[in-house]
Amino acid sequence: MTKKLFLSFSFFIKKAWIWVKTNWKISIAIVTAIVLFFISRSRETDLLKIISHLKESHNIETNKLNDIHKKQLDDIEKANILLSDTMKQVEEKYAEKKEKLDKETKKKIEKLLSENKDDPGYIARELSEITGFKIYVKS
Repeated sequence: MTKKLFLSFSFFIKKAWIWVKTNWKISIAIVTAIVLFFISRSRETDLLKIISHLKESHNIETNKLNDIHKKQLDDIEKANILLSDTMKQVEEKYAEKKEKLDKETKKKIEKLLSENKDDPGYIARELSEITGFKIYVKS
């Protein structure tokens, strides 16, 4: 029985070899497809990991950009509040002294406030020099 099985198997192998020799292009295509299937299958999980990592890093970067944008908007709002509060204070001092704030002095004050919004001490000193009043600037 084993001899018969062995002969059947060898006959099948010989027929397969003859078929491969005559149809070698199809054989190479089938072998290539099988190899590519196994190679790409193992990389598929790696690709999924890479894609998820890229997505996470994109989300982190987007969140950081949003935080920076919010901070910039807050800084602009604080600068506008500082400008309006300081201008009110200067105008009140001029009103108390019954003088009118001229356009040139107003422009100097606005320029000083916009250029030095991070240094309230400097702003207060310069405003005192420009206007002649003691002015306190909130930080």
